[in-house]
Amino acid sequence: MFRFVTFLLGLVLFTGLSHTHEGHQHPVPLSDTNRTLLKRSSIEAPSTFIEAHDFSGTLIDGTVIELTDYQGKVVLLNFWATWCAPCLKEMPDLEELWHDTDGEVVVLAISMGETEKRIRKFLEKHPFSFPIIADTNMKIVQLYGVKNLPITYLVDPDGAIIGRAIGPRNWAKPELVEFLKSRIPSNG
Repeated sequence: MFRFVTFLLGLVLFTGLSHTHEGHQHPVPLSDTNRTLLKRSSIEAPSTFIEAHDFSGTLIDGTVIELTDYQGKVVLLNFWATWCAPCLKEMPDLEELWHDTDGEVVVLAISMGETEKRIRKFLEKHPFSFPIIADTNMKIVQLYGVKNLPITYLVDPDGAIIGRAIGPRNWAKPELVEFLKSRIPSNG
């Protein structure tokens, strides 16, 4: 019962991110083949256009970024925590995806409520190189309605959310990597 309630809550929050563009519902720019691929990978694809909420945050290296800085790129917004075992399970795959796409698919990991100090200590043991934000005050977490970890939003180069994965995934799976690469404007 709890899982069902959690699923319903997640569905409401996911659809709650929905925006209409100029008062009209626009379909998500995904082919039936792409939708099938996402479904096989247990990634939810919205039926209408959902614009990713912009935010600013500070990376572990001190750089202040905004989501719009990555406009024109495919972005995986990955919400995680150092204590989350399922998060740690998928992080090597996220690292592989980050390297295999030469940063053209941006993995932006957002740590839920943890300090930079704690994340730095974690990175000493697990030297991941993709960008990490310490969302200490949980503003980004709240903006996206994150309740469970890990959760990953797939954002198209135009800023549309094209998928949401709750729980760990094999982000290095060849068909998923090819799908993400196909969304890169120069490869599309």
